[in-house]
Amino acid sequence: MGIMQTRDYEIFCQLYELRSINATAKALGFAQSNVSTRLRALERELGVELFVRSPYGLTPTEAGELFHNHAQKAVQQLSQLKLQLLNVRRGKREHSLPSKNVIISELLFNYLVVWEKRVALSGNNFTLMGSTDIENCAPDDIVADTVITYAQFRNAHYAASAISYLSADFLGNHDVSMKQVPFLVNSDKRCPFRERTLSVIPQETSSVREVDSWGSIVNLVKAGKGVALLPTYLTETEGLVKVLPKHHFKIGYKTYTRR
Repeated sequence: MGIMQTRDYEIFCQLYELRSINATAKALGFAQSNVSTRLRALERELGVELFVRSPYGLTPTEAGELFHNHAQKAVQQLSQLKLQLLNVRRGKREHSLPSKNVIISELLFNYLVVWEKRVALSGNNFTLMGSTDIENCAPDDIVADTVITYAQFRNAHYAASAISYLSADFLGNHDVSMKQVPFLVNSDKRCPFRERTLSVIPQETSSVREVDSWGSIVNLVKAGKGVALLPTYLTETEGLVKVLPKHHFKIGYKTYTRR
């Protein structure tokens, strides 16, 4: 391979998050053999093993943990640069959002608009859509200026301008008993929070329950009726606590802008 490519960083970050070559191949739209080949080439170039392989998936080595910190920063910095260049090309200020109509998921809306205030509420019209709906939309059905999503959004009318990561942990209230409450997942089959939860807790167990609304999931967790993988910032806004500290995720999402 010689010199690492941006795609190698992205593949590694997905492998680190999903802990599965097969799941990573599906998420990126690659052949499984291609992902395996890229990982082996990356390990050869670095001269270290990045993951321990087992029938249960991938476990990062110490070198893998170290490389993940570097890869994540590299992907984010390149994405930020692309967004800045896009704004320059359109004659926009560096931090302005080049859109008026925004399609976004409910959790990302709450995080980026309500909590972080990185996307302005004024001047934008928001449509909340789940990952499955975004993935299944025909190209001409999407008419927004910007799409912010975890989903694998492939639309020739749009270009990915940035990638970022949302920290997530299994959260409950202060009095929750892990033996008495179920794990709550969104009914959207392509939801990354659902996918990460089921990678830890098999769906066929009686401890998993589906709920349609993220607002309902958060309210159930606050009431001590369940545990769910949720954005970590809810420990501050909703007073929730981490209940499975060994399982921490960085869930990637991308911003797509209309060409």
